[in-house]
Amino acid sequence: MNDMSVKIEQLLKLQKGVCEQYEKENKELLKTIKAQEEQIRLLKQLIENQDKIIKALEQS
Repeated sequence: MNDMSVKIEQLLKLQKGVCEQYEKENKELLKTIKAQEEQIRLLKQLIENQDKIIKALEQS
């Protein structure tokens, strides 16, 4: 029975390590996603501004 307890403890430590690694990776992915969202927002704003310039040029 003692051998089983040791194996369970080893598995729990391994699981904890895996969870911590996933948490780190998820934080990095979230940073990347937020940066990409900002890039998309800026690109949309650029397109809107270009559309306004084109419309203004067409009207003049």
